[in-house]
Amino acid sequence: MKSSFGPLAGLVVSLMPATLLAQQAPPAPAGTPTTDPSPKGDAPTADHSTPTQLQFRSADGKPLPPEIVRQLQEQFKNGVPAAGTVLRLPARKNDKAPAPLAAPTAGDQPSVSGDPAQAAPQAPKKREFRRADGKPLPPEILRQLEEQFKDRPPPNGVGGNADTANADIVVAGVRPRGSVIGNIPPERTFSQLDLRAFGADNIGALLEAINAQTVSNRGRGDSPPVTLLNGRRVSDFSEIARIPSEAIERMEIFPEEVALKYGYRADQKVVNIVTFQRFRSKVGQIAFLTPGEGGRESGIANADFLRINGDTRMSLGGTYGRSDSLLESERAVRQLAAAPELGRFRTLLPETEQFGFNGVISGHVLNDVSATANGRVDVNHSESLLGLGLNGPLRRNSDRTVGHFGTTINGRIGHWQWTTIANYDHNEATVLTDAFDGVSRRDRARSIDRLANVDFLFSGPVVSLPGGPLSTSVRFGADFRDFTSRASFGITDVRADLSRDRGAAQIDLDLPIFSRKDKQVSLLGNLSFNANGSVERLSDAGTLTSYGYGLSWSPIPAVSIIASATHEEGAPTLEQLGGPRLVTPNVRTFDFVRREVVDVARSSGGNPDLRNDDRHLVRLGLNVRPFPKTDLSLSFDYVSTRINNPIATLPILTSQIETAFPERFAR
Repeated sequence: MKSSFGPLAGLVVSLMPATLLAQQAPPAPAGTPTTDPSPKGDAPTADHSTPTQLQFRSADGKPLPPEIVRQLQEQFKNGVPAAGTVLRLPARKNDKAPAPLAAPTAGDQPSVSGDPAQAAPQAPKKREFRRADGKPLPPEILRQLEEQFKDRPPPNGVGGNADTANADIVVAGVRPRGSVIGNIPPERTFSQLDLRAFGADNIGALLEAINAQTVSNRGRGDSPPVTLLNGRRVSDFSEIARIPSEAIERMEIFPEEVALKYGYRADQKVVNIVTFQRFRSKVGQIAFLTPGEGGRESGIANADFLRINGDTRMSLGGTYGRSDSLLESERAVRQLAAAPELGRFRTLLPETEQFGFNGVISGHVLNDVSATANGRVDVNHSESLLGLGLNGPLRRNSDRTVGHFGTTINGRIGHWQWTTIANYDHNEATVLTDAFDGVSRRDRARSIDRLANVDFLFSGPVVSLPGGPLSTSVRFGADFRDFTSRASFGITDVRADLSRDRGAAQIDLDLPIFSRKDKQVSLLGNLSFNANGSVERLSDAGTLTSYGYGLSWSPIPAVSIIASATHEEGAPTLEQLGGPRLVTPNVRTFDFVRREVVDVARSSGGNPDLRNDDRHLVRLGLNVRPFPKTDLSLSFDYVSTRINNPIATLPILTSQIETAFPERFAR
């Protein structure tokens, strides 16, 4: 039986084993004989007048010895115990038959006596509560249990023995469904009511609404957070992006240290999304938007189907959208004095058209093994105006096609949980731009990116310690990537063909030092130490190493403190090394040297001379919830970062930047 005691929802209250369970059999249908559990040789008899018949069995469901059955029937022939009453069978002495059991006393509490007729009441001892491992409970939980059972015993069926008044009650804590690995508390938790206040249709829109709370100040750029579904990894964010917000039971935001437990680096925050166990929806949406000032009219149509039943999930979704372009002339953008009508040939926002389809199916394939498969196809087209050339308006057409297939397999081996993730991604992009020099041609830039990867993650406890279990997470992974690009400018043809194979291994250890569950050190709260290390071997960049360590301390439930240090090496991406050269004419820029606005031709692309970066990071974080009953959370972070050989795009054009990189500018 499950009871709720304030903050520890889902506590299971049970008594010691080796018990008997008494219950009433359901009414027998008319004409159907009911069998009395008597010794062999007693024939079953039909009984049409009595709706129920008392049955006795052991707690594990096995039949009782015939002499015990007869004794119990005789003892309870005039008084039927409540259904679910649990009685302890006294141990044998000198191989003699067990002593008879007395009927339950007031409050449905059975007592033991050698003779049922001469059973004498005994003064009940003080009831004791403890954990299943024998350790004492925290004082606040102990007080709640004593208050709840001060005037009455635990309900029938919770458990008991022949002298329940003298028995201990064992309390075993159950973690909420969908909890993440480890004991680091979330920085923020959103309930179903909180999520509805954002007005977001699905998980993708919801994460955009709370983007400020999920951005990490330790990452390499604007990398999105790690997303988990019910405490488990997903193969790709598109697998859960279209789940409606109504299907979410709660959502939690965790610090970067939790990412280590799932095989990621500690440079992304973690968002854990827990859905309801059963949910079904069919959603269709059609929207048309038009601004009051004209221009940029857009329409979008969505259709989604989702069904969740425990670990079984199936979803299908499709999207089509189209948007008109927005010209500078439609927003009265000032133009150069020499070309006041140029705004009709320059777009602030391009004309776009997109189509997407996504499908997910998941379920159990074996008893403790579940699998998920998802596929996605996105097709995008855009057209923009870049001003006037020698032969008229300059147009740019961009097409991008993205295909993804991924699978996730989860299982358990004892107390260990394992996850296997495999993905294949195909990304193809083509950009056509009218030539500025008046020649009737179109410059072409094309790239194809293919990626296949597989990851194995194992996590679980290693050994039990006084402060809690020493747990570890081990990940092994491999990536196979191929990137090709080609840029054609008249008679100039630039090609790049890059490939990168990667093998990686990572380990994360969590050592609990103090625990609030331990009565002797409860004043110190929860304190744990974390250490992690990883090795990556890249076919084109050599061996990269990373390591880190930190402390997590929660002196009271309302306060959590994290201190960590990280050293990591990172290689440039294949796009940064070999991206195709793309020339964009008529980019309006302010020249800080001449103090004037000019239109320039901007070139962008990869740089094959980039080297690996090396960064050192120290972080101190504090999260406080001053009012338990108020949704108020205060977060404070101090981060110190030092990077050698940093990789970044060229910043805004200033005289200092032009002096530092003179080869990047031509006048």
